[in-house]
Order: sequence, then structure tokens, then C-alpha cells
Amino acid sequence: ENIKFIIRSKKEDSIIINEIFGKEFNISLSDISSIDTNSKIHINLSDIYFGNNNIRNSFRWNKIQLIQKFIYKNIDCIQLLGNFIIKTKNGWSPPSIEGGNGIPILGQEHFGSDGVLKILPTKFTEDTKNNIENYFIQEGDFFVSRGNTIDLVALASVVEEEISEDILFPDLYIKVKLDETVIDKKYLALLFNSFFGRLYFKYVSKGKNQTMVKISSRELYNFYLPIPDIKKQKKIVEGITDKIDEQSKINKKIEKNIAKINLIIEESINQNQ
Repeated sequence: ENIKFIIRSKKEDSIIINEIFGKEFNISLSDISSIDTNSKIHINLSDIYFGNNNIRNSFRWNKIQLIQKFIYKNIDCIQLLGNFIIKTKNGWSPPSIEGGNGIPILGQEHFGSDGVLKILPTKFTEDTKNNIENYFIQEGDFFVSRGNTIDLVALASVVEEEISEDILFPDLYIKVKLDETVIDKKYLALLFNSFFGRLYFKYVSKGKNQTMVKISSRELYNFYLPIPDIKKQKKIVEGITDKIDEQSKINKKIEKNIAKINLIIEESINQNQ
């Protein structure tokens, strides 16, 4: 019963992030879900955006307009992200192999919904190029996933640990340099990974197959999002981080209880032999 109670109290990081952003900006997550899952929208023919080259794109463009209109209706700090981007840079993806020698390269699997880049490379390359040092990660770097499935494209993460070796970021990473006097990088990463970013990038990403869609710097520059004062951003980050840390403690409790159960089972089997 104890382990059942502990498991029931466990939440995924993405749920925690969405709940806190929803509460902070007074947004109903269930209402957002209803709009997102509705396969029909009602618009005038004259409202179909002239820049779209087919009806499918027009639907997607108008769908995100509808969603953002609902989400942002009571938020007074909506700003264009492009106003605070200093520059962007795609990574480099030379031929690589699992294990072996050479320079380690990060992959898509190293992005986390908690906004922290996992520095656990498994692929390596022996290739090099001029100015290769421009593609090495550094502590404090902010990255966005340029290509992935429709649900995971544009996840964002920050390098939060000291980097003591040369590690490459690949072509499917976009490195974004921000005006950090206005935007807290961890806040932005968590916002990208919340319903704010998931819905926006779901509808603006491009690709014929939903298992691999892509964004470019253009979609980053054109992203309207809530940017409150930086003190409030840091407070939101602190609230999310504390909740995620609590979940880590719950995970350890679950592992400890499972280990106890396994030990009891093992002892019982040994006694009956």
C-alpha cells in the first residue's frame, strides 16, 4: 500500500511544468486541449493567410492563431522573441560512430523536458574542420532541437554543468544567444517545453512526415510568448525546479521500496528451497 501511494503521487516533469505555467498565467489546460484536438475551425475565406501555399498550411497557421488568441487573452506581457535574440547558429554533424575514438557529439536524446541538457554523448567523430571550436558546447549555452517528431521538435535545454572536454553540438541543434538582461534562459527553455511552446511549434514546424519535422531560426524569431519581468521569470523557474526535485525524491523512494520487495521475495524463495 505504501508503494502504491508513492507511485500515485508521482508526476511527469512535463505535467509539473504545464501545471505551474497554467496556474501562473491563469490558463485552463483542459480548455487548451479541447481547442487543440478540435479538427475543425471556422474562418472567412478572406482570413486565409496569403503567405501560405496550400490549404493544409493555411489551416495550421489559422489553428495556431486561434490557440494563441485563447491562451494570451488575459496576459499583459506578450512579446516577440525575435526582439531578444542576438544571434542563432546551427551545429555541425560530421560522420560519427557509437563509441570509439575522437570528439564526442551530442544527439536529440540529450534534450530534457526539465530544460537541462544531458551531457552523455555516445557518438564520436575523428573528422575536423576550420573553426571547429565554434561548434563546441560551453556552460550556459541555450539550445533548441531543430528537428524531431511533431511532439518533440523545438524542445529546449541549457548546459548547466561545467564542460571540461571538447563536445560538439550537431546540425539539428540551434544555439541561441539571448539578451539575458530581459530573458532568463532556464525560464525560456521551460516555456518552450511547456504547452506554450509545444502547441506553437507543433503547428509551425514543417515536414511531410510527422516522425520528422523541422523548424528554423525564423520560427524562433516569430514566436510570441509571455515574458514577464526577470524576477518573476526566476520565481517561476524556482517553483518548477523545486517540484521536479521533489519528484526525484519520490523516484528514489520508489526504487528503495522496490528493492525491499525484491529482497523479501528473494529471501522467501531461498527459505522454500
